[in-house]
Order: sequence, then C-alpha cells, then structure tokens
Amino acid sequence: MSFLVGHQAILDLLKQMHERGRLNHALLFVGPKHVGKRTLAEHLLFSIHHLQPSHPDFLIIERQLNDKGKLKQNISIDQIRELRSRLQMSSLGAWKVAVIDEAETLSIEATNALLKTLEEPTAMTQLILLVTHLSTVPATIASRCQVVDVPFVSHMEMATAFGEVLARRAVGRPGLAMRLKEEDASSTYEQQSGAWQRLMKATLSQKLGLLQRSLKQWDGLELLDVWEREAHQDFVRQPTRDRAEILRRMMVARLAILGNVNNALAMEQIIF
Repeated sequence: MSFLVGHQAILDLLKQMHERGRLNHALLFVGPKHVGKRTLAEHLLFSIHHLQPSHPDFLIIERQLNDKGKLKQNISIDQIRELRSRLQMSSLGAWKVAVIDEAETLSIEATNALLKTLEEPTAMTQLILLVTHLSTVPATIASRCQVVDVPFVSHMEMATAFGEVLARRAVGRPGLAMRLKEEDASSTYEQQSGAWQRLMKATLSQKLGLLQRSLKQWDGLELLDVWEREAHQDFVRQPTRDRAEILRRMMVARLAILGNVNNALAMEQIIF
C-alpha cells in the first residue's frame, strides 16, 4: 500500500463518518489524475475494514490490456458481472470491498450492471469509484454515491514528501511524483509533455501529423491527462481566453473518448 501524502484530513473525516454510521456503502472520489485517489481509498478501506489490496476480499476493477498490450478503452460488463458475483460470495471475513479505478471508462453496459449493484447493495460491502471529473459520471451513478472531492496537494506537503524538484514537476499530484521517480515513467512523461509543446508551436498543417503520431505511440486518455496538465500550467502562467478555450475543448475531447469516439477525431477539436 502506497504512502499517503496530503489527504490525511480527508481520511480522518471519512473514518469519523464511518464510526458515526454516516458513511455510504458507495463512495465516489473525484479528483485530478495521479492526485492520490486510489491510495486514499486503500488507506480508508484498511482503516475501517482492515483489508489490504492483497486480500481476497479486496477487489480492484480497472481497464485491462488488449492483445497488443495497450489499455482497453473501457471497463467491460464482464468485469462488473464478475465483481457482482464475487461480492455475493461468502466472505473470509466480515466485509468485502471494491475499488473501481477510472470509473468514467465503464462501458454503457457495465454502467447499467453497476447501477443494479448500487441500487441493491449486498450486505457488508463497500464500493469506492475513482473518477477525474464528476461530469463524466452518469447522474444515475453519482446520485447513489457519496461524493468526496480529492484536491491537489499543497506544494509544501509535496516538497516534504518528494523534494523540491519532483514537487515542482508533479504540481500537487503525489501519484505522478511517484511515477516520475522511475526512469522509464519519467522519460515517457517528458516525451508526452514535449509532444504538447511541439504541438502548440506547430503550424496548422503540421498539427494533425503530430497528433496522429502521438496517438500511435500512447493511449489517448493517458496522453490527454498529460496534455491537460500542461495546458493548465500554461493557463496559470498566462490566463487568456484562448487557453481557457483549449481546456474546455480538452474536457469535450475526454467525454468523446469515453463515449467511444475515435481518439484522433475526439482530440482533433483541441488543435483546430
């Protein structure tokens, strides 16, 4: 279980709510990519139900790899069916818990299957859904969950945990700082952010080729996460209408990708 950075106050509050019987059986953690939502979920489930991620009653649902070794675009209905089946099985202990990472990538069929689980929860179960933006979650799902905002971590806490250099690069995201500690992940991130900077300097005729080459090399949502961070930093340094519009278009592109629109078509609207 990863070290928790910056979200101790949220963890303490959720533990208090559990002790008072006010914690919903389904929680929806909303916050930026790599901000520490999954780590927070793991610490909460260990604190209140004494289950580690390695325990058989601790289930993790996330996008799987396809035959080419790349992440599939959606969490499938089969994964949710398996989740429901396992939640209904007899437990080795008192509770069964599950974390659904990138819950915004649930397919339509998987969303409908999950809705049944939320409407008719099995006794002694706890579900935590992790998403980047609340707007990417169907209202039918969000309305049945207790929403928990997981914000960026302060620079002081980041610098204390990771040092000044990583804190500046990760900008409030402990998960990203952990990834950047690894040479391969750091190299990939630098390449993706570099692709964004080249895209912004390219002529209109060059942009499409740069975008297509980037999408051949990296997963669309992963690439969009990095580019959104870079665009946000650009906006903070110099807030303009054009930069605000780029961020808005990125949100539209994300929703399109989650809606199974071709990645290239979805992201073309960012640059044209």
